[in-house]
Parts: sequence; C-alpha cells; structure tokens
Amino acid sequence: SFRLPALTAANGIEHTGAHDALVDVRATVALAKLLRERQPRLFDYYFGMRSKKSVARMLSIAAPAMCLHVSGMFGRERHCLAPVLPLIAHPHNSNSVVVVDLGVDVDSLIRWDAERIREALFTKGAEIRPPLKEVRLNRCPFVAPLSVLRRQDARRLNVDLTVAESRVHALKSSAGLRDKIRSVYSQRAKEPTGDVDASLYEGFINDADRSRCASVLQGLLRGDGIREMDFEDVRLHTLLWRLRARRDFEALAANEKPVWREEVGSRLTDPSLRGITLQQFRTALTQLPDGSDVRRALETHADEVEAFVR
Repeated sequence: SFRLPALTAANGIEHTGAHDALVDVRATVALAKLLRERQPRLFDYYFGMRSKKSVARMLSIAAPAMCLHVSGMFGRERHCLAPVLPLIAHPHNSNSVVVVDLGVDVDSLIRWDAERIREALFTKGAEIRPPLKEVRLNRCPFVAPLSVLRRQDARRLNVDLTVAESRVHALKSSAGLRDKIRSVYSQRAKEPTGDVDASLYEGFINDADRSRCASVLQGLLRGDGIREMDFEDVRLHTLLWRLRARRDFEALAANEKPVWREEVGSRLTDPSLRGITLQQFRTALTQLPDGSDVRRALETHADEVEAFVR
C-alpha cells in the first residue's frame, strides 16, 4: 500500500489526524527524514534527480542504454519497476522522453504499423497496449542504472534482464522503428478535429491531467491566479487559455489580448465554426417580443460583444 497512514504506521511515525493537510505534511516530512537517515545514498541519489540534466543523461537518446524505471504505471504486481530503453525524444514536448517497457513483450512495436500502435496506445480499454511510456524529465522521475539491481533483487522482483536484453536487440534491429514511434506521438499531439470546447468526448482525460485540472480549480477557489500546467492532453492547454481569457480579459498580457479578440471575432463571424454567428444571434432575437426586457438585454449584450472585437 502507498497510502500515507499505512506508511507512517509501518514506520512508527506519529500521524494523529490523518488527512488533515498540516498533519499529512508533517508526516511526509518525517518519512523523508527517516529515509535520509536510514538510506542516505538512496535519498541523495533521488534528490539529484530533480535536475533535468541528470535525468536526460540517464535517458540518452543519442546513446540509448537499458536502465531501471520506477513508476506506479507498471502496477503493484510488478513492484512498480521495469527495465526500460529510451527510444525517442517526444516530438512536441522537450521535457518528455518516450521509453519502451522491456518487462513485457515488445513484438507489437515491431510488427504493427503506426496507426495500429496509436489506436491501441490511446484507446481506453484496448486489449493489447503497446509497451510505450513517456518519462517527464521535469517531474523528478525515478530512473537508475542497472548496476543498482543485485542478482538476488532481480529474482525477488521477477526482473529477467536476459529477456530484456534480447528485446533490446530486437528493437535495435527493427528498421525504421524510431520514425514509426515518432509518427505515433506526432499525430497524437495535433489539435483535435473540431472545436476544443466540444472535443472532450473524443478521448478521456487521464488521471494525472485530472489531478492538474483539480489543482487549477482549487487555486481559483482560493482566489489565486491561473498558472500554466504541464498537461499531457493537448486539449487542456487550449481550454486553460480560454478560461484565463474569459475569466479576466484585463489580466492577459499585452500581446495576448489581440489574440483573444481575434479568436472571439472569428467565432462571431465564421459560420463553419461550432455555434452561431453574431448575425445569426441577432436574427434569432427578432423572434422575441419587440421591446421586451429580455430582448433589450440580449441586444445590449450583442452590441457589447461586437464592440469588444472591433
């Protein structure tokens, strides 16, 4: 279990009032202190992983070498650990490296074309998921050289490095593999078809991005400003930009204001975009009783919006 109360109980750390924010912070600090005291080399090593350069050296694309990666995505049944091979730098995110999970069969990466890999990788509930994973250099990922894995540890964790080496050989012998996987992520990163506001049903938002969305909303409730987030889903960057502009236009930077005016203006005049144009809106208002309070209010709103984009 990775639950904080379970970890503190197992390590004899006082944690009265679990889930109280300050109590949980103190308990987490106490765990970090205990780790630093009992395993100082491990603590110092991982503290060094806060440097993107350190992580990038371990996940070198120019000279890729098998290493170990710890991540909850590998699952508890695998002890959240897998040997991985750096494959490509993400084509649209300089802070991300795509690695191959060598703990499972890599045959799908070799045999399938880019379209089939993309569909299986990004479709929720796919029967076979290609063994690809993004590692974010700027999020302190835990990566380490194979030398940290003793023979008895490999047996205990069920990590077969001989099989992993054979998979590395198969991947390196596969002509055009890097270009194929780069194509998978290049097309995935494109803006979704249609308008972003209406595209959320084109694919579910993953748990990590949901957590980042919650962080944005919690900041708004506290009265904080909206800060940029390192979303994995490209749609969320556009939605966050629109949230900032709609919430407080005057808070936008000087070079952002004309961009938003142009975006609103195109929405009001281009009938090919989702929604109705300003002219269609005004035409619809003629169906309301002439001189009614509702019609006057909506006509005033239309005038204000039109003046905004001029």
